[in-house]
Amino acid sequence: MAATVILLGSVAVVVPGALNRFVFGKLAFVALAAGLAAFCSAAGRMSRALRITLGAGAVILFVAAMVSGMPEVAVLGRAPRYEGVFVLATYVGAAWAGSRLLGPDRTDSQTTTALRVLAGVALLVGLFAILEATGLRPLSTNVSRPGSLLGNASDEGTVGVLCFAPLFAAALRRRAAATGLGAAAAAVVTVLSASRGALLALAAEVVIIAVLLGGRKALAACIASVVLVAGLTFAVPATRHRVLGTSALAGHTVTGRGLLWRETLSLDAAHLALGVGPSNYKTAIIAEHSREWQQKVGPEEPPDSPHSIPLQALSVGGLPLLLAFVLLCGLVTLVGGREAWRSRRKSVPFEVGAFTALIGYGLSSMVGLTSPGPTLLASAFLGITLSTRPIAVRRDRGDAAIGTAFLALAAIFLLAAVAEIPLRHAVIQVGRGNPAGAARDFTAARVLRPWDVDLPDVAAHAFITYGITTNNSDAISQADSWFTRIPAELRRRDEQVELDHASIAEAHADYAAAAQLLTTLLARDRDNPAILLQRGVVEAEAGENTSAERDFKVAAAVAPTDPGPWQDLATLYRTEGNLRAAQRAQAQASLLAQ
Repeated sequence: MAATVILLGSVAVVVPGALNRFVFGKLAFVALAAGLAAFCSAAGRMSRALRITLGAGAVILFVAAMVSGMPEVAVLGRAPRYEGVFVLATYVGAAWAGSRLLGPDRTDSQTTTALRVLAGVALLVGLFAILEATGLRPLSTNVSRPGSLLGNASDEGTVGVLCFAPLFAAALRRRAAATGLGAAAAAVVTVLSASRGALLALAAEVVIIAVLLGGRKALAACIASVVLVAGLTFAVPATRHRVLGTSALAGHTVTGRGLLWRETLSLDAAHLALGVGPSNYKTAIIAEHSREWQQKVGPEEPPDSPHSIPLQALSVGGLPLLLAFVLLCGLVTLVGGREAWRSRRKSVPFEVGAFTALIGYGLSSMVGLTSPGPTLLASAFLGITLSTRPIAVRRDRGDAAIGTAFLALAAIFLLAAVAEIPLRHAVIQVGRGNPAGAARDFTAARVLRPWDVDLPDVAAHAFITYGITTNNSDAISQADSWFTRIPAELRRRDEQVELDHASIAEAHADYAAAAQLLTTLLARDRDNPAILLQRGVVEAEAGENTSAERDFKVAAAVAPTDPGPWQDLATLYRTEGNLRAAQRAQAQASLLAQ
């Protein structure tokens, strides 16, 4: 039974997650595993210190959510990571199951099963990573760094780091093909992810394992591993360019990350008591964006996290949550490090691997964000590292209650995963000009996932985008209907929702209302070229050509490489009969489009 649960939990890591489309599948597997773990014999339990720290963190998060500008959103979580009450409970469930199944009283067979499953995960992720590195895309994706079965290259690298440490530590102590191949596959996964944070974490893991295990044989193996990983890093062109910073994407990432951290610190300085609340960062950080941000990063794919776990804790729950995070790191370092040192002489030093994997995850997350794929696995390692011996072997009613709660949570996530089918079909139906059919599919998705606060706006956005493009009155009517179902706090605070509201007003020829909405947005999100362009179009439709020309020119100055503002200027000049100016603007648009 325990072996089955371990397998189920690990399957969550490799459920295909391209573009986060299967996030609920991952969560369903882990919640199911945690539920079944309650009915297994306990090999350990979460330490009291861990339970107190997690409990304090939960209280801080709840209070921060309640006093935030969007409490409902903060509690339920938002796309794409949905880190609200359901997902955070699953992270705790992964830690609880890890301590219960692989705590101090685990059997050798349970340890062997866990290592074999980790090796299988590393080999499977590695296979798809190799296929993608050779130019194949077995999983559909529209990103340049697809990320194997995780759907994101940074997540792929972090999972490689998490799998590598336990497998490498075990391989140094016993000759087993599974652990050796798994460790090699995990290292390859990390290299092919081209994640600089993950590569740094992998190197740190090798050093920690060399120190903990000691001996000339282990030291020689660690040195050889570092040399091989370094050689592979520079042999793979994509990874080499990112490590050396010679690719355009690498430079853009460094620039954007530096600006984001600077703006996040400015935001956090004004919210030190309790932060901005869970799932509120995406709306709060907008007010900190400068013209430099708009020029060097742009409005596409707005950040919903500061991409650094300490800053994320500070932003979400202020200094109290940052303190809880620091205490958790201290527990891992002191308690986990002590147990790893005590177990270093074991034939299979699993504690060494679990502790080192957590350190690697922490280092990788210093320059990344939390997401279900790697965080679920890291949570299990947290439970293992900070576990104590069980009080009694026999199960009690408390275990049954916990198991039932997690099984219910698994059912919620299963329904949420099934909702992806009608949701995706609805978007396709809108594109095919079938608003009525799309509305039925959106409604079905809403029934399956009623707690998803973003789903009504997904529908409203799809309908209004199609309705304005094709002047389809049925689609515009559906956009009206779905917009009213969006939570009021999102209608007041979320930029994308307000943009859709402006588009709906524009579709009804209420240009004054649309322009006012966009002006209000620009007061918060200064110099956003996308909003400037939309307001310029609305002003042009209202006959306010001077204002429209001004907005188009400001947008062109903010985004000098974007042909869009010049194309809009050309259209505006043609409507005014200024053909010479229209030709110049069109020529500039064509030049930038090349």
